[in-house]
Amino acid sequence: MPSYDATGSGPPAPTSLVTLHNPDKGSNLTGIMMLLDTGADVTLIPRIAVERLGVSLEANAGFAVQGFDSNESLPPIATLQVIFLRKAFLGHYMVIEGETGILRRDILNHLVLLFDGPRQQWSQQ
Repeated sequence: MPSYDATGSGPPAPTSLVTLHNPDKGSNLTGIMMLLDTGADVTLIPRIAVERLGVSLEANAGFAVQGFDSNESLPPIATLQVIFLRKAFLGHYMVIEGETGILRRDILNHLVLLFDGPRQQWSQQ
């Protein structure tokens, strides 16, 4: 069972490494850290990963998002596949700064997952 990660937040949170696939070039980038956030409205992909993969960014194609600090931004959009638990999810994803992304309900709702908070582990059912 993958364990929770406490390095980027407190309390510890469920994370996973995913693979990103550029459908235009056929290239993959593995080992991208993503927070598994069942309450998130939007899947967010780290800009550094998108750039390394060579995915084109679409500016002003998304919608404004508001962070916990109440600041709004209009992140660019990248079209790519997120490969998580051997399933590929092609979509238009918002791009953010930082090295850790966020998987949201558009992906998580297709899977049966068990979050075991007391043991700080999660598993696919």
